[in-house]
Amino acid sequence: MITISEGNFLHYGALLDGKCVCFTFEADKEQKCFLLLFDKKTKELIQKIELPDEYCIGSLWSVCVEGIDYSKVMYLYEIDGKRILDPYATSIIGREVWKDEKRLKNPNEVYAGITKREALWKEDNFPELGCEDMVMYKLHVRGFTMDQAKVKNKGTFSGIEEKIPYFKELGVTTLCVMPIYDFEEWMFPEEAETEYREWQSQEGDVIAPLHNESDLKVNYWGYTKGNYFAPKASYSKDKDTAKELKHLIHTLHENNMELVMEMFFVGDMNPNEIVRILRHWVIEYHVDGFSLMGYDLPMAAITSDMILRRTKLFYYGFDSSILEASKYNNLFICNDEFMYPARKLLNRMEGRLYELAAQMRRQGENFSFVNYIDTNNGFTLNDLFSYSEKHNEANGENNLDGPIWNYSSGNGAEGPSRKKAINDFRTRQIKNALCVMLLSQSVPLILSGDEFGNSQDGNNNAYCQDNKTGWVNWGKAKSNEKLLKFTEDLIKFRKNHPVIRSAKPMRMADYERTGFPDFSYHCEQPWINEIAESRYAVGMMYNGDYAKVDDKSDDTLYICYNFHVGMQLMSLPEPVKGGKWEKLLNTCEGGGVFLEKPEILENQKILMIPGQSVTILRLVLPEADNE
Repeated sequence: MITISEGNFLHYGALLDGKCVCFTFEADKEQKCFLLLFDKKTKELIQKIELPDEYCIGSLWSVCVEGIDYSKVMYLYEIDGKRILDPYATSIIGREVWKDEKRLKNPNEVYAGITKREALWKEDNFPELGCEDMVMYKLHVRGFTMDQAKVKNKGTFSGIEEKIPYFKELGVTTLCVMPIYDFEEWMFPEEAETEYREWQSQEGDVIAPLHNESDLKVNYWGYTKGNYFAPKASYSKDKDTAKELKHLIHTLHENNMELVMEMFFVGDMNPNEIVRILRHWVIEYHVDGFSLMGYDLPMAAITSDMILRRTKLFYYGFDSSILEASKYNNLFICNDEFMYPARKLLNRMEGRLYELAAQMRRQGENFSFVNYIDTNNGFTLNDLFSYSEKHNEANGENNLDGPIWNYSSGNGAEGPSRKKAINDFRTRQIKNALCVMLLSQSVPLILSGDEFGNSQDGNNNAYCQDNKTGWVNWGKAKSNEKLLKFTEDLIKFRKNHPVIRSAKPMRMADYERTGFPDFSYHCEQPWINEIAESRYAVGMMYNGDYAKVDDKSDDTLYICYNFHVGMQLMSLPEPVKGGKWEKLLNTCEGGGVFLEKPEILENQKILMIPGQSVTILRLVLPEADNE
């Protein structure tokens, strides 16, 4: 027998509390409200419970229901005759199968499920990696493993967990996942998703699907308003989606890795609701951070919240007052300000070296930046150097969609080429781009597959491409093993040299009196204060005495970037303490890989840097001075 009583107004959604299930939702007191309970198997309505006015305080209703088996029922609310899916539901039933064709007949047959909260964390700790130790990697949970033969559970949270050894080998510390809250992947017409419909049969009716698959696009990326409290059921290999996602995050933490969620919010959302959503994911799933998308978000409320105070937050920009108040170095400015200068210079499109150089050493006192050259909204790194124009015809919008200003180049051909010279140059450009990003001071962000030249065939807006265009092509990892190894080596080089990735701003001064500045610029002449607007080549020197490795000074490094087409002469600073410079890498020479045996530069004051290349030198001191 089912009995009802006034509920718990402090917890939104459906909460299992002993023998009762407490349902709390928003509606005006003047509205007629019902709780609808359905059988999970048959989808039949088994109980329609009218709620009395005394169960409403303000605009919040709450009712406790006793006598139901929470594991066998699902629910909706009916408010003034309209059926409403609980926006606070922690489980969504009806979207367990990705792109389920059965739902085309009944697009609104989606229900809220009742879950039992389980703490699966044992003694889980948030890694809270410092900005100087982070290497971010952005991926789509489904698309990352769908084309990977070695993964057992393709397109799922478990599939991502299977790839943790790969992430560790690559050197990644922080996964940034595209939306994993539950969203509608079928792009139904707006009217079909705003109301819950029931079929009212009449004599002579011929029942036909409301939609055909061929008529609809797929919201592959998920940047839409969704059911923000529930993990996406179709990203799970079994029925317990929450448990599977928690296991993934716990395993990442055991490997000293983090998970950051992208969250897309529409402009009319209640600020308190946004804070509540973020708190839920931190408390319930131990998420390490959020990349927040949407304008006019309540950043002051989010950053000052007691639960979110140490959570990593990535956003287009923060008010100066918020940045000044930051205590835990958990705020990250994430926008395109690094991307465009880098693309312009790499593809010789009127870029300004002084602008990129400033971006490469940007760092806040108590906040950081994210540096990327490409992201899912645009060309992949491979396509950035293989296509002059976007090719989005497959999206069905006459190639009018997607970013227009790409600053890309085909470099001798449009798309794939059989010419070795073209392919070699494109690979060199990818390596140059990786150097620019991974040798910059703030946090680097790699798009999944860039490390081995993944391509989307020139599509720069694969939002609806749930296929081999939008999926990561793991065949490239095998055919481009040398590029993958280069990326691994470059990330390892970054990690081995903290002088590059300092968590504090470079002052371009010798404030610790070591003999020369912490950071300095050099061109044909050494020790320049700023880069002239006409320059397209520069040497950046990092003083190893300003960073420690195992209680010893780091290596002093000299990194040259030449964005000219032709050779450039660069002044080589006089080695100190009887040291010698040695060359570790030039992306244009010796296959463009790190040298197994570094090349010693004897008494050189001038360095010849090939066009469109990056060179890395290290200062080697006599053994007596290194002890």
